[in-house]
Amino acid sequence: MLGAMRPCVGSPIAVCMCGVTTMPQYFLTGRNAQGKEIRQQVQAANPDEAVGRMQSQGFTDITLLTDDVLSSKSYAPLREHMSPDEIIRYAQLTRWGRFWHILLRLYWQMGWMCALALGWLIVARVLHWRWRLTDVFAIGILFLPMLIMGTNRLTRNGRRVYDKLVDAAGWYRWDEVAKLLPQLPETIAPEERLFRGCQVVAGTGHLDDALERYRAGVAYLDKPEWFRYSRLATLCLAGQDIDRHLEYSEKMAEAGFDQPLALIDAAASQAVFRRDSRRARELLASARGHAMVPIAKLHADLVDGMIAVEEGKPQDAVTILEPVLKQLDFQAGQHIVVASSRDRAHAYLALACAGVGEQDQALKHYRAAAPRLQALHRHELLARLREAVRLGD
Repeated sequence: MLGAMRPCVGSPIAVCMCGVTTMPQYFLTGRNAQGKEIRQQVQAANPDEAVGRMQSQGFTDITLLTDDVLSSKSYAPLREHMSPDEIIRYAQLTRWGRFWHILLRLYWQMGWMCALALGWLIVARVLHWRWRLTDVFAIGILFLPMLIMGTNRLTRNGRRVYDKLVDAAGWYRWDEVAKLLPQLPETIAPEERLFRGCQVVAGTGHLDDALERYRAGVAYLDKPEWFRYSRLATLCLAGQDIDRHLEYSEKMAEAGFDQPLALIDAAASQAVFRRDSRRARELLASARGHAMVPIAKLHADLVDGMIAVEEGKPQDAVTILEPVLKQLDFQAGQHIVVASSRDRAHAYLALACAGVGEQDQALKHYRAAAPRLQALHRHELLARLREAVRLGD
């Protein structure tokens, strides 16, 4: 369900939570007594405790920058090479931005070698020396970082396979997910493998079997109760059992009362499937009472806009959702799982724009949202959208 980045098809944040541990690690920023901004990596049971630990050290203006997924799983290989500040900046880049960041870092680390190689080539050309083996060697040094990065991108097949699998699951293409599962790299966590396999089982018409398989498999893994309920709720979505999805979502919210991601996801389910704005608002208010990472805040704003639509406040919804959509457009360039949240924003913006009489904008958002809604069999929401944009006229 909701949770690294980023996700399960019904809960765009939680799919990325496959690396949760009993003592997560968080990156935070705060100001010390001298007013200087300091970033720290803190180990704590939850985001609130992480913020509390920095407060106890005298820091003010504390901001939670990353959750455990970003700090302890997704970017764990970078710790040996980057400081916390660098990892945080890296996490905020697009995929191509990360490529250029690493490339420039390689050039920086090889700076003296590249400077010598470039100097040699300049001197050799100015003095009109004949081409020698040393010239070829110097050119090789200059192009070595590019060769390393190019080779890295070509050989990262495992990551590409996982990205394809997540994208296919986000469109309920279960045959494709089943074909990709055996190709997943060994670095993918056992729980994630288990969950993806169970998604295929649920999506192909065997929900009870999928739920039983997941319960049996996750029993041997160290996962918090709320997280297990989030996975079960998402399996119910894949199996098109909305009633059980809502049941597990409520259990997730109860078990994860101090986990904003769980509360936001449960609020979204109430807004989408029950159109219960009161209950959704309660859950969202509880989530906002805890420290949240930027992507969680973004999804909280998305749910806020969805609730505004259900409360009959289309102008408020437009005001909330338009900046959210811009951020989701950017985030989708970093994380494939965010694409489903972006399409959800389009869907509710279509309803909101129609509510304020902006039919052209409503139609544009409808066209962006419709393909995924059709793939996920969200027939009720699709019918509302068609009526709102007057496709039948």
